[in-house]
Amino acid sequence: ITTDYWGKLKALFMLINSPFDNEGNPLYGMPQYNGGLFDPKKHPFLEQYTIGDQAMADAFDCLACTITKDGPVFVDYRDLEVQHLGSIYEGLLEYKLEYADQDKVVIKGKRKQEIVANKADHPELPVVYRQGEYFLVTDKGERKATGSYYTPDYIVRYIVENTLQPLVDRCKNYEEILELNILDPAMGSGHFLVGVVDFLAEQILYHPTTPLLEEGDEEKEIAHWRRRVVERCVYGVDINPLAVELAKLSLWLHTVSYGKPLSFLDHHLRCGNSLIGARVKDLHELPDVKKKKKAPSEAVATGKQLTLFENRFLQQVSLAVGHYLLIEQMETHSKEDVEKKEELLKIAEEHLQRFKETANVWVSVYFGNQLNRDDYHRLLEALRSNRFAEMKNLPFFMRAREIAQEKHFFHWEMEFPDVFFDRHGRWLDNPGFDGVVGNPPYIRYHNLDSTEINYFRSGYQFAKRQFDAFVLMIERCYFTLREMGSFGYIVPDLFLRGLQYEDARKFINQRCILKQVCTLGDGVFENVQMPTCLIFFQPACLIVDHRSLFRNGIGERPTIEIRQNSITEVPGVPFDPHAAVIIGKIRDISWKLGDISWITRGIEIGKDKVFNYRRKHSDVEVLSGDEIRPFIPIGVRYVDFAVFKEYAKDESIFRSPKIMIRETGGEIFGCYDEDNKVTLRTVHNIHIKHPHINPLYVLAILNSKLTQKLFELCFRQQGDVFPKIRIEQERQLLIRKIEPIRVNTKDFNELQLLVQSENYKSVLKYIEALQTRREFTKIIHDLLVILTKSMLSDLKKKQLETNTFIEWIYLQLKDEIHKVPQSFLRTFYNISSHDFLEEINSRKVHLTPQKAAEIKAQFEQTVSVIKPLIAHIEKTDWLIDQ
Repeated sequence: ITTDYWGKLKALFMLINSPFDNEGNPLYGMPQYNGGLFDPKKHPFLEQYTIGDQAMADAFDCLACTITKDGPVFVDYRDLEVQHLGSIYEGLLEYKLEYADQDKVVIKGKRKQEIVANKADHPELPVVYRQGEYFLVTDKGERKATGSYYTPDYIVRYIVENTLQPLVDRCKNYEEILELNILDPAMGSGHFLVGVVDFLAEQILYHPTTPLLEEGDEEKEIAHWRRRVVERCVYGVDINPLAVELAKLSLWLHTVSYGKPLSFLDHHLRCGNSLIGARVKDLHELPDVKKKKKAPSEAVATGKQLTLFENRFLQQVSLAVGHYLLIEQMETHSKEDVEKKEELLKIAEEHLQRFKETANVWVSVYFGNQLNRDDYHRLLEALRSNRFAEMKNLPFFMRAREIAQEKHFFHWEMEFPDVFFDRHGRWLDNPGFDGVVGNPPYIRYHNLDSTEINYFRSGYQFAKRQFDAFVLMIERCYFTLREMGSFGYIVPDLFLRGLQYEDARKFINQRCILKQVCTLGDGVFENVQMPTCLIFFQPACLIVDHRSLFRNGIGERPTIEIRQNSITEVPGVPFDPHAAVIIGKIRDISWKLGDISWITRGIEIGKDKVFNYRRKHSDVEVLSGDEIRPFIPIGVRYVDFAVFKEYAKDESIFRSPKIMIRETGGEIFGCYDEDNKVTLRTVHNIHIKHPHINPLYVLAILNSKLTQKLFELCFRQQGDVFPKIRIEQERQLLIRKIEPIRVNTKDFNELQLLVQSENYKSVLKYIEALQTRREFTKIIHDLLVILTKSMLSDLKKKQLETNTFIEWIYLQLKDEIHKVPQSFLRTFYNISSHDFLEEINSRKVHLTPQKAAEIKAQFEQTVSVIKPLIAHIEKTDWLIDQ
């Protein structure tokens, strides 16, 4: 196999990495770059092996051309931009390299999906991958599992500008702008960091204190400041090593200058898990993994007595910070400058290496590493002696190293010491980053393994209920920011309304100044159904009655001011100022349903158990979510008594009277039970515990249009294909408070007479006249109870008439009843007898003239009873809504 192409390619890499001199290689017109992109020491695998010419030719062909409907077209790499690298990164996340252990075939799946299978299982299909070959398979699940979504450029620009402008406005001169430290803790391909470089470089260029460069050329000047900013101001972290390399490439391409080496970025772009790591102040003692910390993510408190570990660490960190500062202050003009920076970084990391490894041991305890306190104390003692190397051979130390590599531990104060310490090794008065921007990973709770969940629950205040990774990232960013730093993120819109994020919203309200919220709706990310929003805040004490800015979309739409406190007062609606005012007033005169009731779930019966719709001897009546409707259920189903006893719960949860709400569906409504019906897990049972509240009063409020609207505003998530109503949401529903005092009998009797006469406008006028009376709320309570009793009575009569007629039709049509849809039969009263018979005839049901006449007569008689009931139900429902 010939390898000429590989040899030529390596020669090109060598020229880029090591030109003849600082001016480059004039013979080949090759400027100096270096930057480590093609450093052979970093890629020993490629130094050890070669690639054949045919494979290289195939790769060149794929890279040089793209296939269009008109044939192959050459790719012009001069047009390569950062967003293209982001798309490449997303694409690479969707592919995995697989090895064919036997011949493979390809099966066509749904939505153009291709599934690789074994040839032995599908002998009729041609072989696509031979045994021993490597191939790529698509795995869109990985992209979703890692929560990686490429952010559109206009969103990046908006976040960067609105996050950094307040910081720049506080800078008195261009040197202070260069002192800013801006972080993206989940940088992906570096899109946000490129935006930061552009913004800060432009701010420096046009700052009145910035000196003119010798060139006097604006294009060269902006290029100069980009190179200065990229090495001094931007910091990035990502758990994926590929992302780190792509981010470097993005920044190199964006800041490259002819005749200059590539910028040195290794000290500020790091690989690691931003969410898993240790703090210096905790490392003096082994963690107790069974004990939950009170404030685990709190920033280091200064001025306290230092532990022995901290003393040892601070002695070394002063040396490390000194080297980091030398790297930042040195401009990169030549290959020697890059090599000098590499050497400085190596020395700095050596000063901190033992402490990082100690931190790895500390964190590894949360992930199952077994060691006792004596072992850990010996490790701490070894830090100040020459015995530390001996500890590296101990089982717990080696296991800690394995876990750290697997989980990508990241210890912020050791990875970026210059952000937290001064050159003397002292804590900075206001440690942390000046700004944080980005798009956090949207990893759902169920995609985390159990050890990660336990670690997060022990280490994060926001790790409540079924938390997501993005909310943990918000907490992490808060504690890496300086006081009065600036934060800007794009997050799911659910953050504004979800109950699982209530603690996070309260935290932001109490400890931050919320600068701006911008809702974006759906469709920001390609092929992803997820409404999003932008949030901007500053860690600082809340200003009394602070007004935050709200925007509905980016562009020329108007900006509204809202009270910051509203983000915790009513979930889901703080950013609709009109709704917030109305709901605030309702909340002031209401109880939460959870305060006046206890709510439980029905019994869990295995899905493989048979439910019957016809009762057998000893069967138990049960209600599932399918039977729950407003006010009354539409039927029951039955389960064998033995099965029921196997899964039975405390019978008190089924005791009547109770209100039932079904779990599934986007609408909330209450259904009443007074017969001790057993409910399944898809039904929530509400028992009113307040001694002065009739359950029918609560039932009326739950079925009102007002409650429907409040629920929609507070809890409904756009784009949710299978919405569920959660018990925690039900506990937040608002029920009007009542004064439990005696009602004037005469007044109430007059009101009852007006209701019975169905003069509902007069009813409303009468009620309006009573509003100033102290017993007004009790009158409303008693009135709603009467109206709800009337509603229940009418609905039961209507249901009885409907079921009686349907059963009669079953007897008339007998074997042909299956031809008529159930949905049609259940709403027969909405059409005329003529249309009813026409529909039955259209289903090819044989009817004699006599049978048709009988059906017509029975139909009209039944409808004559049902129609008045429906009219009265609608009027009662209208009055309840008032």
